[in-house]
Amino acid sequence: NDLPSLDTNSTLIIDKGDTGAIITSSHLTAADSDNAVIDLTYTVTVLPSHGTLKRDGVTLVVDDTFSQEDLNNNLITYDNDNSYNATDSFSFILADGKDSLEEADFSISVSVPTSISTPFDIITDEDVTSLLYTYEHYEQGQYIPTTYSSTAFDFDDNFLFIGDKDYDT
Repeated sequence: NDLPSLDTNSTLIIDKGDTGAIITSSHLTAADSDNAVIDLTYTVTVLPSHGTLKRDGVTLVVDDTFSQEDLNNNLITYDNDNSYNATDSFSFILADGKDSLEEADFSISVSVPTSISTPFDIITDEDVTSLLYTYEHYEQGQYIPTTYSSTAFDFDDNFLFIGDKDYDT
């Protein structure tokens, strides 16, 4: 019996919040000269930290398996949990029914926006208009919400603007 080989293990690239991202045979490909693709199995040993791995819509857990045939038929998917983590991964052991390889990792790269903003909240009270705006910026591997507020005072068509910025923690 020949050992199986992991011929392709390339990163899945998705956007933050993507669901149903298909892990295809262009991402993971195993081969074995004396076994069919249905006999080449990947046993999940470590789950993704920031998403869910599924086979044909069913969530996989540690020790569940999927086959090279599942990958060839686009049945393996990943759902991102919409968190602000730029990477994720899961670990697996490839086997052919008799022999197995050492544990390997499959990487997932999550494209996260550099900033996120929410709509303006405008509050008007006679001659005073207040504007509240929340903006999140990416800094040192995490998003930091920042709230900006501005107030305009109307003194007989002469305006005075006062602004403030607050970094939330």
